Amino acid sequence: MNRTDIEYLDFTWSPLAMLCDPISVGCQNCWHRRRAKMLANNPTIPRKHQKAYAGKISPLLIESRLEQPLKRKKPSIIGVQFMGDLFHKRVALCDIDEVFEVIAQSVHTFLILTKRVNTMAHYCNTYTQREIHLPDNLWVGASVENPDNLWRIDELLKIPAAVRFISVEPMLAPIEFDQFWSALGVGIDWVVIGCESGPRRRSIPIKHIEALVVQCNDAGVPVFVKQAEIDGKLVKMPKILGRTWAQFPEVKK
Repeated sequence: MNRTDIEYLDFTWSPLAMLCDPISVGCQNCWHRRRAKMLANNPTIPRKHQKAYAGKISPLLIESRLEQPLKRKKPSIIGVQFMGDLFHKRVALCDIDEVFEVIAQSVHTFLILTKRVNTMAHYCNTYTQREIHLPDNLWVGASVENPDNLWRIDELLKIPAAVRFISVEPMLAPIEFDQFWSALGVGIDWVVIGCESGPRRRSIPIKHIEALVVQCNDAGVPVFVKQAEIDGKLVKMPKILGRTWAQFPEVKK
């Protein structure tokens, strides 16, 4: 596991060596692909790991990484496979099973975030059909960068997880969630918002972030504003509407 500067996490845990493929506009400037390219050309790591990061072989579950969360006793918030996507089509189902097994045995809170939410929903519902309860310490999230991908929320709501969240990062356009609040009651437990980062970041006016914060407040949904571009500068944990937003969801009992 690695300590991370992602503000809502303590660690990231990526037990798979893999190269993810772009599937929507949010992937255009993906940091993971840049990092994977570096690892693919790193002669100090095993050759098969290099091949997995280059996408020349299927994602590779690294056994030495798999049980890392079990060795940490202090409860932490851990992002799962942020170096890629656990629900990429090339990830073996047996490898996902092993990851879920570690989650179920751990004292930590695990966040899985994906753009392939239909695949995650299918897996999670198949998992429960095997009469295995989804771990209570698992939060599942959908990445939604613009209105074209609101369908991912419909898929997310099919998953009987303790916490379901939306990551609007990178936020690339104004988004309206009202249809989900009103039609389904509040089926979303948390919203994370952030503009794009990096040297090629695409700007989003601060007014659109403010509007989304207001939507979440009106619906009673906790919101975490991770970053925003203010006066041309990237600001971490910015003040929006006069305050910082670092709310977390209440976990259902």
